Amino acid sequence: MAPYKMKNEVKELYKTWMCKATEYNSAETNFPECYDKFFTLFVAYNMLYTELAYKVNGRKYFRDDKAATKYVKEYVRARHFIAGIEQDVNCVSALKRIIHLLDGRQQPDGQPRFCIVLDPRNGEPAEGEDKKLLTDLMGRSKDHKSGAILTLIYNIRCNMFHGRKEFCQEQLILLSAIIVLLEKVIKLLYDKLSSEGSRAW
Repeated sequence: MAPYKMKNEVKELYKTWMCKATEYNSAETNFPECYDKFFTLFVAYNMLYTELAYKVNGRKYFRDDKAATKYVKEYVRARHFIAGIEQDVNCVSALKRIIHLLDGRQQPDGQPRFCIVLDPRNGEPAEGEDKKLLTDLMGRSKDHKSGAILTLIYNIRCNMFHGRKEFCQEQLILLSAIIVLLEKVIKLLYDKLSSEGSRAW
């Protein structure tokens, strides 16, 4: 199999979608713009992790969730991934806000503000999975933390795409923070794919 090299049309599509995302300059305060910005960014992310899956598997079948989480974590490398997050003050702040929302101990009623991992059959919260997600986000393991951030982003995408996230103002709290992390993840993945595309994984 020939070495992977990112096609020019992929680069152009990446630039187009990222440019479109910058047009939503009121996303932190405007709920419809926040939704639109997340969807726009995820299109770019989906395109990139699909490219990564082709690089890893050729044109063979791959699971979407696995490509968006496991493949990205292993390709970008957990140490580099977390360094990118921790060196960005906006990402650090966003991650702290998300942890606060998921940590029931920090809420008046002892319950988390949001449930992230839902049972795909009935949409009910998977409490054990959310607790693990929170533990990994707060932990020291770069491998676990990077995996948790990617899982968080992917599950929020699933909740939104499958109509299990209400269209209400309160969602701004979570989505405005997750957008910051998604933008960083996209940049980390694009930079490595575009600069190291011809090298072995």
